[in-house]
Formats: sequence, structure tokens, C-alpha cells
Amino acid sequence: MSLQKKTSFNPDDFLTRAERIAKVQLPESDRSVVIVKPNSEGIGFRFNCYSKEFLAPQIDKALFDKTVMQCHKICEGTYLQKKNEEEAEFNATSKKILVGGILLVLTALILLIIRVYGSSNDNLLVAALVLISVTIISTVLVVIKMYLTSPQFINLPQVTKERLLQFLANENRVAYNHKGFEWKMEPNYYWLELHRLKDVPADVLTGTLKQARENTERDALFETLQTES
Repeated sequence: MSLQKKTSFNPDDFLTRAERIAKVQLPESDRSVVIVKPNSEGIGFRFNCYSKEFLAPQIDKALFDKTVMQCHKICEGTYLQKKNEEEAEFNATSKKILVGGILLVLTALILLIIRVYGSSNDNLLVAALVLISVTIISTVLVVIKMYLTSPQFINLPQVTKERLLQFLANENRVAYNHKGFEWKMEPNYYWLELHRLKDVPADVLTGTLKQARENTERDALFETLQTES
């Protein structure tokens, strides 16, 4: 007879994001990479991480701060979206139906009381039975619906990472790569990294472009188009 393996207990699972970050040794900036550290809440990033020594004159402070601010807004916005989903009233329509069912039952009881102690009209009995039947059916349907469905919340870490990666990729393409820099992100987005790309000597770059031009001019299609023009 085999014993079922016990599930291990990890205290870190109950820590907040800020508490987990506090246990991590954050790297320091140098010439090869500038670190944007997280804020004290662990939701976004600090706005005082620009290093003129390592970034100027290629990357000015306004561009750097704008990128960091947008990353912070992505983290903050996704967190607020998750919080609003959790605080939103789940199955609000179902709860309204249940409240309506209670009112119908009370109405049916009043009709039955009137039927028993006041009037001998059988229509009151029929109406009361109809109201009780409607309440029972609606309640059963609501219970089945609540049992079969569950609230769907966004995966906060996954969605935040995807949005940050997409934004940073666009920033690299538009504003940073041609200046010799590239944004990267720690896997858990605890911090951001602005890397200095390896410098390409100007003579090597010029030679590469020249070779590419010569290869194009020797291409048969290029010569045909030149002749036709």
C-alpha cells in the first residue's frame, strides 16, 4: 500500500510581491547596463535611476524617464485591472434573481394567508402556487449556473510581462537600438535593464554597407533594371 506524497509547504508563496523583492539582491548600474529598480510597493519602478555618467550623451534624461514612466503605468494599470475584477460583484444578475425569488415567496405567503383567513377565492391559491413554482425553478437554474461557471481573472504576472515586453520591444526599435542601447527585463520584472550594445567601429560599418552595395550592383536583376531604365 503506497502512501500519497504530501504537498510541500513553501512560506514564500504567502509573501507579497514587495516582500519577495526585498529578499532579492538587486544589481547595481555600471557602464554596460543601467538598472531601473522597483519602487517600495513592488508594483512599478523608481524614477531616479537615470545615470548621466553611463548614458549621456546618447540617451538623455527625458527619453529615459519617459520609458520608465510608461513601464510603471503598465504595471500599475494591470494591477488595478486585476483588483477591479476581484472587487467586482460576481454573478450580480443571479443575485438579483435570488432576491426577486424571495420577494415572490413572501408575496405567495401573503396570498395564502389571505386565502386561509379572509377570502375563499381559489384564484389566490393558484397565484400563490404559480409564484412559488417560478421561485423554485429560477433558484434551481441559478444554483446550476453558479456551480458550472466561475469568475475569470487575468493572470497578473503573465499579462504584465507580456505588456512590458511588447512595449520595450517597440521602444528599442524606435528610440534606442540606433543609439546603441537596448532595454531588457528581469524574468519576474523585478527591475529593468538598459544595456549598452557593443560598439561597432565606423570603418567596419562603412565597409559592410559598401560590400552590400557592390553585391547589389553585380546582381543580374539590378543590371537588367538599370538597362531598362
